[in-house]
Amino acid sequence: MPLYPRRAPHPLGERLSPRASRRVVTPRPLVLLLAALLTALLATGCGGEQEGGAPAGGVTPPAGDVTPPAGRAPCEETGSCPPGITWVRIPGGSFQMGSTVNSNEQPIRTVTLSDFEMSQMEVTVRDYRACVEAGACSEPSTDTYCTWSSSPKSKENHPINCVDWGQARSFAKWVGADLPTEAEWEYAARGGQPFEYAGSDNPDDVAWYDENSGEDTHPVGAKQANGYGLYDMSGNVLEWMLDEYIDTYNGAPSDGHQPVGLIPTCSTRCDNGAADRVNRGGSWRYVASTLHVAYRISSPPDLRDGLLGLRLRRTLP
Repeated sequence: MPLYPRRAPHPLGERLSPRASRRVVTPRPLVLLLAALLTALLATGCGGEQEGGAPAGGVTPPAGDVTPPAGRAPCEETGSCPPGITWVRIPGGSFQMGSTVNSNEQPIRTVTLSDFEMSQMEVTVRDYRACVEAGACSEPSTDTYCTWSSSPKSKENHPINCVDWGQARSFAKWVGADLPTEAEWEYAARGGQPFEYAGSDNPDDVAWYDENSGEDTHPVGAKQANGYGLYDMSGNVLEWMLDEYIDTYNGAPSDGHQPVGLIPTCSTRCDNGAADRVNRGGSWRYVASTLHVAYRISSPPDLRDGLLGLRLRRTLP
């Protein structure tokens, strides 16, 4: 089923659980006992059921573990990391996020980010195959327009598609990364340049879309890069974002690394959760007007579609 621009059925509401504050007087021996228990708990570590994020109503709780911890990626532990992933350092800064083209790209607001890294290319079939063969990822769908096949064929250097949100995150976590937030993605797509598309005002320079794609995906990196050296940020396949979708930027965080909404935790693999997720970048089947750097739509998290793939981001120490 092809993806088309649409609106979420309703804005997501605030998620608040206010509690009345109370002053509790505790005898000193009990205080010492409680302190010892707390120290023991902190030493063993405690985890929640959700990673952090800004609820869609605009309330921003403390950031959770939305990025992989410092250290070796799971694929490094087994020596199975795909060799094709190149990381590009994106310099931090502030920018005006959004546009006046579509109502769901408003209001335009100032967003600030520190340095981070993005994968230079969209994740390819070859990259994803390494994760499947390592037992860390499940196979994508193989419907019409899906680039995956059970054995290596001619599309190994095409972007992987037909993966749902949980599969996309499972791959990202396996290589020590995650999906980008919507703000990280748009900042990186703009590339420090004033162009309409990611790297040019001419879509043919930078994108595979309905007028030049021949109704199919293409090998990654075949078009011109943007100002940060990233390829296919416009066109080829749409890309999953970390954020829940809301149809306005009202109340969205000004910290570009903070995702909107709740992010399901990952154990062996990542859950899809229930909320619709943002898709960015346009695709090989989209018209040029949907390739501009602020364009955004949403998909249910369990969707596996030939227009939809992924790109990675990771934080810096």
